[in-house]
Amino acid sequence: MSGRRLALIVLVLLELGALVAARLLVNPVAALPVSEVGTQEVGLVEDMRALELAHDPGDLQSWITIGDFYCSFGLLPQAEYCLAQAAELGTLDEDGLLLRGNILSRLGRIDEARAYFQQVVEGRGDRVSDAWIQLALDALRKNDPRAAEKALRQCSDEPIAQLALARLLMRTDRAADAVTLLDRMLEKNPSSLRAVQMKGWAYEAMGEDRAAREQYELSLRHVQTISMLTPVRQHDEQMHQQYGPGRFLMESGQREQQGDLAGAIAMMEQGIEASKPLMRSHYSMRIAELELDLDHPRKALKHLRLVMLNDGESAEIWELVGLAWKRLGDEGKARRAWLEGTRLRASKSMSSNLYIHKNLSESFAEAGDDESARRHRGLMHYEQGRLAWRKNDLQSAEVFFANATIDNPQQAASWFYLAETRRARNDREGARVAYRQCLLLNASHGRAQRGLAILDSE
Repeated sequence: MSGRRLALIVLVLLELGALVAARLLVNPVAALPVSEVGTQEVGLVEDMRALELAHDPGDLQSWITIGDFYCSFGLLPQAEYCLAQAAELGTLDEDGLLLRGNILSRLGRIDEARAYFQQVVEGRGDRVSDAWIQLALDALRKNDPRAAEKALRQCSDEPIAQLALARLLMRTDRAADAVTLLDRMLEKNPSSLRAVQMKGWAYEAMGEDRAAREQYELSLRHVQTISMLTPVRQHDEQMHQQYGPGRFLMESGQREQQGDLAGAIAMMEQGIEASKPLMRSHYSMRIAELELDLDHPRKALKHLRLVMLNDGESAEIWELVGLAWKRLGDEGKARRAWLEGTRLRASKSMSSNLYIHKNLSESFAEAGDDESARRHRGLMHYEQGRLAWRKNDLQSAEVFFANATIDNPQQAASWFYLAETRRARNDREGARVAYRQCLLLNASHGRAQRGLAILDSE
């Protein structure tokens, strides 16, 4: 190549470089912020890096998408940077405005956030109620109850807004108005534990002790919990189901619904790998249940041991351990596992304790131990009664508790709940008999003493 031709090529390259530099000076392309999530699960980090590689710095929506990801997983300064870049490229839509307001609010920049929520309100789009909720919560953070109430009254029938408004009314000496609001809410959500609890608090604030006590007792027979997550927080939950380990959990559920249990297990195992270095024990617990459905008890035991090692024992684990040993033909180990489970209580809506006693009753009956079989059958009826009681199904609960006292008459708890159920059903004399029987078995049973005192005072 001649020296003249080489010089010409160099000159052309220099001119191209100068043009590119000049263009960047006029309209520079912003780089992504540094995002470090070293303590997060490897699956989440992989998904984040994939989003960053696919990012188009010249596209407004691309900035919003990655900013949404950063926000949902706690990288708030990075998220705000992304939304600021999006705003430089064009006008944010309703979702973008709400997202930027949410980010600023979480960063504590409440006054800046308000402007974005207000734009959503003025736009009268689909997410106006979401913006009002955020305006209300931020007003409460600034100790401005008047602004908070104004915003909450714009949120139509959003349960979280109604509960927040009821609490605000109670704190501003308007408990009677709170009761009216909660009554309307209970017409649509009759099993709402939180609404019943708050109604009791309102009556207490009004000095109506009997009504407050009735609501408290009613709250003991409710299990439905309304989500206290705001709409933007609910969006975070959806993001956690789309990225990282959560997406494998969702895919596993879909495969299970399609009858592909092996595929469901494979997805859960990928979810466990994607969770590292953290440990999500409920993934292993679900695999154990699926392995039992496929009649793979040894594989189930492997996962159950892992759960117990990391999270400790529970009634749910011992129920499944016993079932696995029974599938393996070792009735002795199955029975010992279920007996271990009797020491522990499952969560309120779980039926593990019921099935543990059912399995023990059947196991002892097969072994010819009729006394133990009858005792555990009574405890099984007691657990059935507790589940019905928590659903406020008093008719069924009374039948179960009555059967429990027949099969296992020495258990004070069955007599107590039979008494409580009868009192709730206005069977005062039947309740009195059951309370007294409970106290014969346990003279220091405080709740039975209180129940009798209530009957005597009314």
